[in-house]
Amino acid sequence: MSINTDAAMATAHLIALEEHLAASVAVLDDENLISEICKIRCQRKTMLEAIVGSHPPGELWCASKHVLGAWMRMKEVGDKLVSMEDAQSQEAAAAMYRMAASMEGVLRTIVSSAVRHGQHEHRQCQVCIE
Repeated sequence: MSINTDAAMATAHLIALEEHLAASVAVLDDENLISEICKIRCQRKTMLEAIVGSHPPGELWCASKHVLGAWMRMKEVGDKLVSMEDAQSQEAAAAMYRMAASMEGVLRTIVSSAVRHGQHEHRQCQVCIE
């Protein structure tokens, strides 16, 4: 794996960590976890900026975040399918791993577009938060 792939996967793990901590806040009613979510979010934003820049054009910031989240989820589903050990699950796991691997190509396309079009003053996505 290249350093860029490692950085992308680390960022994907930070996205998943944010999600798991948020779910834990709801289940455990432990507001102390909120400060940890804020710390993780800042780390994730820094990592994402290293990948796509601080202000990529259009909705490339959010697109990159969702690509990384999908990459992580596909890998996790593949891992769960592998543990089932039957032939059909193994085939499904291999398909899931192939889809996850394709996300790296999607991310490269996003980064290339961000470089080609330059950085913009504002992120334009009205639905997602940073």
